[in-house]
Amino acid sequence: MPAADPSTEETISPHPHLSWQAVAGADSYRVQISPSAAFDFLLVDDTVHSVIRWFVVAKPLATGRYHWRIRAERDDGSAGPWSPTRPLAVIEPAKNFEVTPLTSLDELRRIAREAAAGPSARIRLAKGAYRWDPGHQQAVFAWKGARNLIVEGNGATITLADPSSQLFHLDDCHSIVIRDLQTSHEPTPYSALEVLAVDPGGEWFEGRVLAGFSEERYPREVNQFFVYAVAPDDFMKKHPDRPGHTYLAWNRTRRIAPGVFRFHTREVAERGAMKQLQPGDRALACYRRWPLNLMSGCRDVAWSGVLGGISEGALFMGGDNSDIKFLGLIQKSPAPYFPSAPGWVTGNDRRSPWIEGCEWEGMTDDRPNITGNSYLIDRNRFQSIASCAIYLENEPTCWEGIVNRNVVIEDNFFTGCGYDAHSRHLQRGNIHVNTWRPGIGLDETDWIGNRSILIRRNTIENWSGIAIGVDNADEVTVRDNVIRLPSPLAAEPVRIFERGTRVKQ
Repeated sequence: MPAADPSTEETISPHPHLSWQAVAGADSYRVQISPSAAFDFLLVDDTVHSVIRWFVVAKPLATGRYHWRIRAERDDGSAGPWSPTRPLAVIEPAKNFEVTPLTSLDELRRIAREAAAGPSARIRLAKGAYRWDPGHQQAVFAWKGARNLIVEGNGATITLADPSSQLFHLDDCHSIVIRDLQTSHEPTPYSALEVLAVDPGGEWFEGRVLAGFSEERYPREVNQFFVYAVAPDDFMKKHPDRPGHTYLAWNRTRRIAPGVFRFHTREVAERGAMKQLQPGDRALACYRRWPLNLMSGCRDVAWSGVLGGISEGALFMGGDNSDIKFLGLIQKSPAPYFPSAPGWVTGNDRRSPWIEGCEWEGMTDDRPNITGNSYLIDRNRFQSIASCAIYLENEPTCWEGIVNRNVVIEDNFFTGCGYDAHSRHLQRGNIHVNTWRPGIGLDETDWIGNRSILIRRNTIENWSGIAIGVDNADEVTVRDNVIRLPSPLAAEPVRIFERGTRVKQ
């Protein structure tokens, strides 16, 4: 029987996680949680693949005392004995603080400091519209070493007045819960455009700004600047037969008339895509730099029911984290012109993230762009993502030695996602396992960081480019996926690259 790892039996988090030791021969583990020691009424009865060996309670538990147990199961239907029952308690925080839309930023920061002083606290935001300006690359909530905190949004909408400001900056924080709030930036780091002219060689195009950022030079250097062609009737969908995700040179934009600008491609390789644009097309130019939320060295942080909107950079970014949870996240733009931010970009996480029941919608850069160990991406919906919906990457030359190991991607739904045929030189799929190549001439076959990855029971429809791509990985299983209804720009359903890759199908 599986032995539970020693863990804190009391938590303020309504989304606790459970872990245990491996059982030889197990294909999966069944987890049960009940308010009754007899388990005659189950709040949780779920399974997780054996490579994971931890479990996150996605549906919030109310304050109270519970019991949990686990057993090993095999694919042939057989099961081992139940583990001894272990207690679990969800308790109320020691302190509570109230915030309203009239609360000043200075007062909010005072409350945040007092809450972080311990031993545990809840900051409750009244429902309403909030607008704060924490300053360039500064955060509203900036905690270092904080423990046992809940920020409860109650449906509040928070708008940040600087595109490079942050909502949360968490450093070495443990047991943090952020739930039920909506975030966005204004002014927006995007430009909605009408294409007026295109260089026949694909070096540039000219466009009139219909909405959004309308200056010749973005006020700061950005990491990326790219353009998407959008559907004639909907700025939130890719154009059916025009290029997507074409990189631009952010510092070469020129104003040629009031509200009209000339945009240049960043590299020669992008010109083939650029010259597919036609006058009269509509497009989105997107500036990318600073994340909306940053986590470093954190443990047990749950983002639950958060609605992410417009942001200059990734909705979440960080590294050296463990037990990070994204539950019921909804990421889409509230504006008709603009995409939502990219998803979770992370480096070298120890165990996590756990991504379940989320919705990702709107053209932008890669959604979950992940490196980590022992994590699950389960029962999420991805719609109209103009690049990789899920991107697992590692970097053998990076100082962190980033890897992906013991990963399960299952029961997700994808529609209208993927790089199109004009961006085929990027060679990435809707779901992509990849080694990023930072150096020329690097021989990657002796360094394979992506290992023990299961991609199963996903549904991919109306896809572009490659549906599933696996590159330079080992012990990868791709099975029982439904790949249907390819778009006119689809290339191939599954591509297995040859660099040191071993894949079971």
